[in-house]
Amino acid sequence: MAFLMSIPRILHQTTRDKHDLSEPIRRNIERIRALCTEWDYRLYDDADVRDFIQKNCDAQTLLRYDKINPQYGAARYLPAKSCASTIFLRSR
Repeated sequence: MAFLMSIPRILHQTTRDKHDLSEPIRRNIERIRALCTEWDYRLYDDADVRDFIQKNCDAQTLLRYDKINPQYGAARYLPAKSCASTIFLRSR
C-alpha cells in the first residue's frame, strides 16, 4: 500500500514589502482569502525571506542571497525549496 500524505492547505504569497501594499494588491489578497476560506494564507516580504534563509540555510547561502539585486524577485522563491507541496503566489 502506498503511503498517502495530504497536501497542506497553505497559500504562500510574497511581496517586496508587506507593509507597503498597493490597493489592488490589498484587494487581491482579500479576494484570495475570501475564496479560500479553508486554506491558511501567509504573506511574506523580502525581510521574511532573508530571515527564513538565515534560519534554515548555511551562511554561504545567505551570503549569496545578499548579493542578489533586490529588484530580481525570483530570489523570493528560495523558501519554496523547503515547502514544495505548497502554492506560492508573487505580487509586485
